[in-house]
Amino acid sequence: MHNGKAILKAASIAMIVYGIIAIIISIIALSQNGRLAGAGAGEYIGSAVVIFILSMLELVLGAIGARRGGDVKNAGFFITTGVVLSSVGLISLILRFQIEGLIGFALPLLYIAGGVINKRSITA
Repeated sequence: MHNGKAILKAASIAMIVYGIIAIIISIIALSQNGRLAGAGAGEYIGSAVVIFILSMLELVLGAIGARRGGDVKNAGFFITTGVVLSSVGLISLILRFQIEGLIGFALPLLYIAGGVINKRSITA
């Protein structure tokens, strides 16, 4: 197993686990909507929605990555999805700093790293 495949498998599994946990946390946060009042409530809800969307994407793309991680021809897919997911994670961090958002930003960076390593192994 080359390094790119190992990184992508690990990132995919972590993204699946993170996706499931973050979806549950986001649903709980969104269910607290009626209890929130005052300044910052809109940011909290907006951040929870962004984390929910990111979590769903990471769950689905983690499952896809677990299947496609071994094929070095899919390097572009991992780089592209990693950039998109990291961008959404960065938006979440800008709206409101939360650990879930930080993890959602960091995990796709592993996708990018694995994709880059796979891309280099194609050209080498």
